[in-house]
Parts: sequence; structure tokens; C-alpha cells
Amino acid sequence: MLLKQSVKNHFRVSRLTWLPLIFFTFIWYYTGFDRDYLRVVGIFLLVMNISAILLHIQYTFKNWNQTIEIYDGHLYISSENSTKVLKTNEICQVALFMSATLDNSGAAMFLPRESYHYIKLTTDEGEDIIITCLMSTQLAEIRRLFKHATFLRYKGGPFWL
Repeated sequence: MLLKQSVKNHFRVSRLTWLPLIFFTFIWYYTGFDRDYLRVVGIFLLVMNISAILLHIQYTFKNWNQTIEIYDGHLYISSENSTKVLKTNEICQVALFMSATLDNSGAAMFLPRESYHYIKLTTDEGEDIIITCLMSTQLAEIRRLFKHATFLRYKGGPFWL
């Protein structure tokens, strides 16, 4: 399994930020670019999206130029000019930080920040490896690769790194 930031994941995770923006822009166009509409909706969008934008920036820089590959019982972590190899049995704890709406597949998300989640792998030496949703949106499946590790699930949010 290859984990790397992709444009597809960026758009998939941030869809609750840019879809309402496009929707309200079309409405603003049909209202004749009314200033009062812009003030009300602009403040609403800013309040709703500021935490999601900050989370997106933080998650982007956390895994910038990083590739994580999991196969054949090994974990290969590559960043810029170095590669680190770990065995999957060296991971002692897997913590999944995910909102309750993502955990419950039938629930609807109302806040853009609810789609941001990450998984933290802790090695036997105490080193933390962070895999954000910008690398893979299927983090719940990744945790199944570490069957011997202790699994923790944190619900709530927003989850700052």
C-alpha cells in the first residue's frame, strides 16, 4: 500500500470547504453581486471554514514530500533524501483520530473540519509516525495492517497535530 499526498485526496478531504463556496458564489452572481449578501455569507463561510483551512495547511506540511509504503511486513518511510525501514511488528500502538461522523458511515457531515483525520503509529522506541487523510482517506483500513499493536480510537475534533 502506497501512501502519498495527492491532488485527488486534497479535493476529496476539502470538499465541504470548496463546494459551499462555489454554491454561494453562484447565488451571489444571481443576486447581482449584492454587497449585503457578500457580507453575511462571507462572514458565515469564514467562520465555518477557518478551522478547516488551518487544518488543511497543517496536514499538508506534516506529510510534505513524504511517501509511506506498507508491504511485505515492512513500513518504508521516505522523505526527500532519506528512507527509514521499520517492521510492522515494531509498531506497538495505533491511534486513530477521527470525527464521529466519519466513523459512522450513515452520518452527515455539517462542518468542513469533520473530514480531517489522521492516524498515529507509535514505535517501540516511542517515535511517532503521523499519516494524515491527505495521504489516504482510508485510514481505518491501514490500522488493520498492524494486528499485533494496541488500537486506540479518538472521536471528536478538530484534531490538530
